[in-house]
Formats: sequence, C-alpha cells, structure tokens
Amino acid sequence: IGALTTPNPTAVGGERALQSDNPAKGVVRITRYPMLWAFALWAATHLIIAGNLGAALFMGAFLVVALAGMFSLDAKYARRVPQQWPAFARATSILPFAAIAQGRNRFAFNEIGPWRIAVAVVLWCVLVALHPPVYDVNPWRYLA
Repeated sequence: IGALTTPNPTAVGGERALQSDNPAKGVVRITRYPMLWAFALWAATHLIIAGNLGAALFMGAFLVVALAGMFSLDAKYARRVPQQWPAFARATSILPFAAIAQGRNRFAFNEIGPWRIAVAVVLWCVLVALHPPVYDVNPWRYLA
C-alpha cells in the first residue's frame, strides 16, 4: 500500500519526484524499492511452501527478478538522471532500513501514516481469507 500511495522516483513514471527538495519520503525512506521488496517477500514466502516444481520455479524466478531488478534499476537511473540520482541514492537504500541505520535518513512514521498500515492489514486479511475458496489452500496451516 505504501509503495502504491507514496511518490517514488523509482516507480513507473515517478522520475519527476526527483525534482522535489526531498524525494525520499514515507516508505521510500525505508527502501527506494518498496514495491520490489513486496514482490520479493511475497515470492520468498510462497517459495518456502511451494508444493510442486512448477510453483517453486515460478516463485523462484519471481524472487530473482525482484531482487535483481533493484540493482538493474539503480544502474538505469544513474545513467538516465545523473544529476539527481546520486543524492537520492545516498539518502535511500536498497536494503530496508540501511540508510536509516547508517544515519543517511531518518524514520518518519507520520509520513507513512497509520491509515496505510490499517489498509495493508485489512488487505492482507482479505487475501489470506480468499486463499481457501480461490486456490484451495489453507494458509493458516503455515502461519500457526
């Protein structure tokens, strides 16, 4: 939810955000690739419980593309916007919370907002509840 509702220079069509005084806001302070991390975490958790080779190959490929994509996009943006990218890259990190831990940025919960967390929790609950009727899989057996 944060990745979809926060302006991010690394999102599709988001390069204009590099023009602002502080392009690293909200979840972007945590990682400059929040959507790719969401895909990677989704793929990793599903890879762990993949029940067959096809699912394992799909989830594994999804995981590799999400993780490799972060480094590929870093190189692309460094070439595409060489004046703005270095400052943004210094203020953010690929690894979640690394820029904050290194003192290059600060955690600002108010920029993320409790509404995004509430929407994310509700959406997660809905998606977990839909697994049995849609996919014929009970995810609670893996969560217990």
